[in-house]
Amino acid sequence: MDAASSGPLSIRDYATKIPDDQAIWHYRQFAEFVAILQNRALWFSRLDTLRDPFEGVSGRQSRFHQKADEHTRKGSVSCWTVDDEESELMWFAYALGNGVAIRSTKGRLKASFRPPAVGTIVIGVVEYGIDWSEGMQHFMEIPDGYAFQKRRPFKWERELRALLSYEYEYSGGEVIDPTYAGKSVPVDPTTLIAELWVAPYAPNWFRETVETELKRYGYDGIPVKTR
Repeated sequence: MDAASSGPLSIRDYATKIPDDQAIWHYRQFAEFVAILQNRALWFSRLDTLRDPFEGVSGRQSRFHQKADEHTRKGSVSCWTVDDEESELMWFAYALGNGVAIRSTKGRLKASFRPPAVGTIVIGVVEYGIDWSEGMQHFMEIPDGYAFQKRRPFKWERELRALLSYEYEYSGGEVIDPTYAGKSVPVDPTTLIAELWVAPYAPNWFRETVETELKRYGYDGIPVKTR
């Protein structure tokens, strides 16, 4: 495990089998990408807001595991695809039409986080096809381990995930449920983005629009690619 910290921010890398120079991809609709440029931040979605209702679920019925699941599912994640090349399936699933894909590396992702980000960001590889007989071991090895397990039908995503674990919030001494759908984590886009890829079926004018927005926010040095 590799650990690095910058002030109040700590990064814990449990994806030790993935080298830092391995390419990873983040597929976004154009408006979502522009928000990254505007805010200089990466959006982490709360697990219990994602399309798979089994995100962060251990599958065990004890009261302990149910409480642990509730905690895990309030954590927030940023999801990346591990692949040397773009994925047709990921384009259709997450960036159909006028979408883009950030091509980065695991090392760039870790290095991109900036103050005033706080807390611990856990980097891990998602495992597919949950074996409950081994689930507890994985849960003990990595914080909120069930956040890094998904059902086998999602195996084509080949996901590397960054997790911000949920931290309990209190009001009048009572635990309160979070009202946010996720968290915006400050990043340096120049560090994060190695290349920006335009959706292969976008109209011809769309690439110029992407380049214009990069220039508007001072990132025109980022290469823009397409098939």
